[in-house]
Amino acid sequence: MTHPRAILPAFLAIAALSACMNDPAQYAGSPVRTASAGEVAQCKFISNFSNTPGDYGIFAAKAQDYARNAILRDAGANGANTVVFEKVDPGSMVTIIRAAAYRC
Repeated sequence: MTHPRAILPAFLAIAALSACMNDPAQYAGSPVRTASAGEVAQCKFISNFSNTPGDYGIFAAKAQDYARNAILRDAGANGANTVVFEKVDPGSMVTIIRAAAYRC
Protein backbone atom coordinates (compact mmCIF):
# COMPACT_ATOMS: atom_id res chain seq x y z
CA MET A 1 0.00 0.00 0.00
CA THR A 2 1.23 3.49 -0.87
CA HIS A 3 1.76 5.87 2.00
CA PRO A 4 -0.43 9.03 1.69
CA ARG A 5 2.65 11.27 1.81
CA ALA A 6 4.07 9.48 -1.22
CA ILE A 7 1.28 10.77 -3.46
CA LEU A 8 1.53 14.37 -2.21
CA PRO A 9 4.13 15.46 -4.84
CA ALA A 10 1.96 14.05 -7.64
CA PHE A 11 -1.11 15.81 -6.27
CA LEU A 12 0.76 19.14 -6.04
CA ALA A 13 2.06 18.75 -9.61
CA ILE A 14 -1.45 18.11 -10.93
CA ALA A 15 -2.82 21.09 -9.00
CA ALA A 16 -0.07 23.35 -10.40
CA LEU A 17 -0.72 22.21 -13.96
CA SER A 18 -4.47 22.64 -13.66
CA ALA A 19 -3.92 26.25 -12.62
CA CYS A 20 -2.30 26.85 -16.03
CA MET A 21 -5.23 25.49 -18.03
CA ASN A 22 -7.32 27.92 -20.06
CA ASP A 23 -10.68 28.75 -18.59
CA PRO A 24 -13.16 30.60 -20.81
CA ALA A 25 -14.01 33.05 -18.05
CA GLN A 26 -10.37 33.86 -17.42
CA TYR A 27 -9.91 35.96 -20.55
CA ALA A 28 -12.05 38.90 -21.64
CA GLY A 29 -11.92 38.20 -25.42
CA SER A 30 -15.65 38.94 -25.43
CA PRO A 31 -17.54 41.07 -27.95
CA VAL A 32 -19.43 42.54 -24.98
CA ARG A 33 -18.25 46.01 -24.01
CA THR A 34 -18.55 47.84 -20.72
CA ALA A 35 -20.29 51.21 -20.50
CA SER A 36 -21.63 53.73 -18.02
CA ALA A 37 -25.31 53.93 -17.12
CA GLY A 38 -25.75 57.06 -19.24
CA GLU A 39 -24.47 55.31 -22.35
CA VAL A 40 -27.21 52.66 -22.33
CA ALA A 41 -30.25 54.94 -22.00
CA GLN A 42 -31.49 54.02 -25.48
CA CYS A 43 -30.56 50.33 -25.27
CA LYS A 44 -32.78 47.32 -24.60
CA PHE A 45 -32.36 45.83 -21.11
CA ILE A 46 -31.56 42.10 -21.25
CA SER A 47 -30.95 40.96 -17.68
CA ASN A 48 -29.07 41.47 -14.42
CA PHE A 49 -26.01 39.33 -13.77
CA SER A 50 -23.86 38.73 -10.70
CA ASN A 51 -20.82 36.69 -9.80
CA THR A 52 -18.93 36.11 -6.59
CA PRO A 53 -15.14 36.43 -6.62
CA GLY A 54 -13.88 33.33 -4.86
CA ASP A 55 -10.65 34.78 -3.47
CA TYR A 56 -9.78 37.69 -1.23
CA GLY A 57 -6.63 39.31 0.08
CA ILE A 58 -3.67 39.16 -2.29
CA PHE A 59 -5.74 37.20 -4.84
CA ALA A 60 -8.70 39.62 -4.81
CA ALA A 61 -7.84 41.55 -7.98
CA LYS A 62 -7.48 38.43 -10.11
CA ALA A 63 -10.66 36.91 -8.67
CA GLN A 64 -12.58 40.10 -9.40
CA ASP A 65 -11.28 40.17 -12.98
CA TYR A 66 -12.33 36.54 -13.36
CA ALA A 67 -15.83 37.33 -12.04
CA ARG A 68 -16.21 40.33 -14.36
CA ASN A 69 -15.08 38.28 -17.36
CA ALA A 70 -17.56 35.55 -16.43
CA ILE A 71 -20.35 38.16 -16.37
CA LEU A 72 -19.28 39.48 -19.79
CA ARG A 73 -19.30 35.93 -21.18
CA ASP A 74 -22.71 35.12 -19.68
CA ALA A 75 -24.22 38.41 -20.85
CA GLY A 76 -22.98 37.80 -24.39
CA ALA A 77 -24.41 34.29 -24.36
CA ASN A 78 -27.80 35.84 -23.49
CA GLY A 79 -27.77 38.32 -26.37
CA ALA A 80 -26.27 41.37 -24.71
CA ASN A 81 -23.48 43.42 -26.25
CA THR A 82 -23.05 46.01 -23.46
CA VAL A 83 -22.70 45.65 -19.69
CA VAL A 84 -22.87 48.27 -16.94
CA PHE A 85 -21.07 47.15 -13.79
CA GLU A 86 -22.28 48.36 -10.41
CA LYS A 87 -19.86 50.86 -8.89
CA VAL A 88 -17.58 49.63 -6.12
CA ASP A 89 -15.85 51.88 -3.60
CA PRO A 90 -12.07 51.71 -4.07
CA GLY A 91 -10.41 49.69 -1.33
CA SER A 92 -13.62 48.03 -0.16
CA MET A 93 -13.89 44.26 0.14
CA VAL A 94 -15.89 43.03 -2.86
CA THR A 95 -18.04 40.00 -2.06
CA ILE A 96 -20.27 40.14 -5.14
CA ILE A 97 -20.02 41.81 -8.53
CA ARG A 98 -23.28 42.93 -10.12
CA ALA A 99 -24.00 44.17 -13.63
CA ALA A 100 -26.90 44.99 -15.92
CA ALA A 101 -26.71 43.75 -19.51
CA TYR A 102 -28.12 45.55 -22.55
CA ARG A 103 -28.44 45.13 -26.32
CA CYS A 104 -27.46 48.42 -28.01
